[in-house]
Amino acid sequence: GTFDNRFANWVDFDVLDDRGIALIDTSRSMTPSVAEFALAMTLNLLRDIPESMNLVREGEWARHFWEKPDFVYGDLTGRRVGLAGFGSINRRYAELIAPFRCEVWVYDPFVPDEVFSQLNAKRAHSLVELAQLSEIFVVGLPPLPTTLEIINRDVIFSLPKGALFVLVTRMAVVEQPAL
Repeated sequence: GTFDNRFANWVDFDVLDDRGIALIDTSRSMTPSVAEFALAMTLNLLRDIPESMNLVREGEWARHFWEKPDFVYGDLTGRRVGLAGFGSINRRYAELIAPFRCEVWVYDPFVPDEVFSQLNAKRAHSLVELAQLSEIFVVGLPPLPTTLEIINRDVIFSLPKGALFVLVTRMAVVEQPAL
């Protein structure tokens, strides 16, 4: 499973014990891989690499590449990055982007301010506020009953136009009828 000590009530360890069921937490073994993949996807999206490759193949790169208004192009350096959740994956992501001198904002009501300051991050007081502050929005929340559908319409519509949205955990985004 992917859970920290703060989610200890997620599993009834006594029932597992009574039934002879072994619980193996592999979340820490996957943290580096998932965080690195999230960084790779961030860089791919910033540079619009898949589309750029197609345009180069078609000989149209110079004519079309910069024609998307409001899209967050280019460098990761100096960007405002919002981390929804500050578990092991997003903490590692924050470490990986440190050399890029990003302004890192985090929403996680369970993490003390001292942990944020260790990674040079600032606290946002809601997911909506975090979205408003983010050019790059990384969701690293565990798939729990309390987090399912937490990325709702208000959060999504609070993102600046052209912001990048990176989902690093398995999680349902709220489905609502079209506007």
